[in-house]
Amino acid sequence: MKKKIYIIYYTWASTKNNHAGMSYFVNQLKLQSEHDIQLIQPPTLITSLIKKHYYASRIWQQIIAFYLKLMLRKNDSVMFMEYLGGWRCGGHSNIARLLKKWNIKNHRIGMVHLAKNHILESYTEENMVLDLEHLNSILVMGSSLEKDIASLGFNNVVRTYHYVDTNYYHPLVVPQKNNKLTVIAMGTLKRNHALIFKIAKNCPNIDFLVCAGRSTIDSLTEANVTVLGYMEESEMLSAMQKSDISLSIMEDTIGSNVIATSLACGLINVVSDVGSIHDYCSLENSVFCLNENDFIKALNTLAKDKNIALKKEHARNKALQISLDKSIQWYDDFFKKS
Repeated sequence: MKKKIYIIYYTWASTKNNHAGMSYFVNQLKLQSEHDIQLIQPPTLITSLIKKHYYASRIWQQIIAFYLKLMLRKNDSVMFMEYLGGWRCGGHSNIARLLKKWNIKNHRIGMVHLAKNHILESYTEENMVLDLEHLNSILVMGSSLEKDIASLGFNNVVRTYHYVDTNYYHPLVVPQKNNKLTVIAMGTLKRNHALIFKIAKNCPNIDFLVCAGRSTIDSLTEANVTVLGYMEESEMLSAMQKSDISLSIMEDTIGSNVIATSLACGLINVVSDVGSIHDYCSLENSVFCLNENDFIKALNTLAKDKNIALKKEHARNKALQISLDKSIQWYDDFFKKS
């Protein structure tokens, strides 16, 4: 009987029906993998319930754990895509706990893709350890989280990369000629929009596109800044393709859609030197910054850089190394061993 991989995942509103995020990835994995992939996610109605109601989430967890108990056969594996994500994401760690409690010996894999300081906003370190002990393999997308989890006493941590669909995210075939550099700032999670405007003020010869999503930043204005509200994925791609630089001021990062898709579009990343950023960016395709002055200096220097086209080419080449097809092959190889 062919081995099955049961993947429990969650669809986020910010990446629903687009070419980024784990929902898209697991569906592509099901289509392209050589393994028999079985996908499990909450229906739309259940998703809205478990986000709001703790006990609704607990009922969902019990149902899925019992379903797996009935369905799992020898050599099948279970993969949790939102491990340590909390009960609002479906309580994957509790499902793993129940399987272990019921002496279900199938290989349990947990993907942890939040930075440790983000996890500790909802977990104590002691509870992190207790939940991680329910897994046979812990997957991460960055070396900093790999070290953080290993420091808690785990030696079953496996590092991979955040994929990017390089067929969808790509530079324009004929690059747009701009008189001035264009910088795009994307993402809303813990983004300091006031600081972005301050940096823009000190880079008057550069145009800025600030993607605010559903955030309200009407009180912030600067002549060289255009604020973009919520956009469909195709609109976001168009804005990226018109840009030269992706600006990311972050507290921490593991694997990032913003970083990966920016590389795929041939954008130079001007980024905070934090977390696992060096797993994705290098001096060939990015500039690393520690403070506000670093960002201002980096952007103004790039505005005069004659080799900017070469840096953009290096960015695209890095994205091709972590492309969707290579990521699927990596998971196929990993599943053979699990």
